[in-house]
Amino acid sequence: MTANPLILAIDTSSALGGVGLSRGDTSIAAIELGPAGSQAETILVVMDALLQDAGLRPGDLEMVAVALGPGSFAGLRIGLAAAQGIGFARGIPVVGVPTTTIRMAWARLVSESIGSAWVAVLDARRGDVFVATGRSARKDPVDIEPRSRRRLSSVAREFPSSPPG
Repeated sequence: MTANPLILAIDTSSALGGVGLSRGDTSIAAIELGPAGSQAETILVVMDALLQDAGLRPGDLEMVAVALGPGSFAGLRIGLAAAQGIGFARGIPVVGVPTTTIRMAWARLVSESIGSAWVAVLDARRGDVFVATGRSARKDPVDIEPRSRRRLSSVAREFPSSPPG
């Protein structure tokens, strides 16, 4: 594998999943998958279009990164199956990434604020949420507290000034 591998990233953990390409830390392209109910039918077509639009082929991939959850059980199975299939077929590594880490990394990229504390909150249903906190570093989010399942009301009391999103 090269120093800056070509990575296919897959996130089907939520209703609005997506796939993306990066070379090392540099994003090349990304496409949303659309509604959760259609991800199984569209994921491979979207991945092919993503590669073609970037002028790449499946044989160029060096790694697959996939969201591990928490998230939609059916969605996670779709993403994991696609990732494992591609990894096996191409003989490349497949790396799992917790969904909360993905959300914190996205917040870090959008804000470009080093040292800020982040709270990733994902719906766990029935009044519960999955929560992970982290502090952004120069490159990757640094986990402060690993994800846990908690009552939404307790999270709202603990982080009263956190904006929704």
